[in-house]
Amino acid sequence: MRGHSAAQTRSGAGGGYHWQDRADKSDGDYTYLVGLRYDLFDGTRLKASHARKIRFPTLRDLYDPERGNLDLDAEVTWNTEVGFEQDLPAATTVSLTGFYMDIEDFIERPDGEVQVQNYEKYEFYGVEVAAENRYFDELLLRASYSYLHSEDKSSDSNRDQLQNRPEHKVVLEAAYQLPWNMSVYGSAMWVANAYTYNDDVTIKKRIPEYLVFDFRLSKKVANALDLYFGIHNAFDADYVTSYGIPHAGRAMYGGVTWKF
Repeated sequence: MRGHSAAQTRSGAGGGYHWQDRADKSDGDYTYLVGLRYDLFDGTRLKASHARKIRFPTLRDLYDPERGNLDLDAEVTWNTEVGFEQDLPAATTVSLTGFYMDIEDFIERPDGEVQVQNYEKYEFYGVEVAAENRYFDELLLRASYSYLHSEDKSSDSNRDQLQNRPEHKVVLEAAYQLPWNMSVYGSAMWVANAYTYNDDVTIKKRIPEYLVFDFRLSKKVANALDLYFGIHNAFDADYVTSYGIPHAGRAMYGGVTWKF
């Protein structure tokens, strides 16, 4: 029988003030983060956090000839998370996390819009369940399921669900460390109950569910170079993520990263 150790509590907090100065308009606001972790039993951890974050518009958001909007305000997010982690036999960890986000002045350019805009109020909430196994030193296995509810709660909105934010997502991942400083990674992602709107937001369309596989092979050379090759959408799945615009099919890529 597993013994119980003394409960431990860890907490932390932080804050800051951020500003953006530009010739036409300047803006500044505060952020903070508070978090708590409580070790209820040996291998059982409870977690909670609350944060206020801000996001300023980027240079592209402001000055791009087509999409730029000089009247954009900073985006403000209140984010709360509560969850737990549990260690299991065979080097396995499971977790359950619930979250709620309330966002004001969300910065976005939805499909069909010309300029980036501030949207008065967005709401997100959901839950994620995940399991991770490291029984073999060279192998990492991870599985997760997430549920997401999203809604535009602006006073002038007629969207009961935000586009391109799927309700259901399942991800399976595996990473294996090969000899000769090589590693291989593979993932499968299943997405369901995503929606999109036409240009004038009068027609809501449910996007068919889809399954996408990705692979990546990498090799370290003398601790300075990383060589990599990957395949996105390896089985050439036919799917869409925007209204009437099919997603790209199978794509292969590669490159070199130099660390100095």
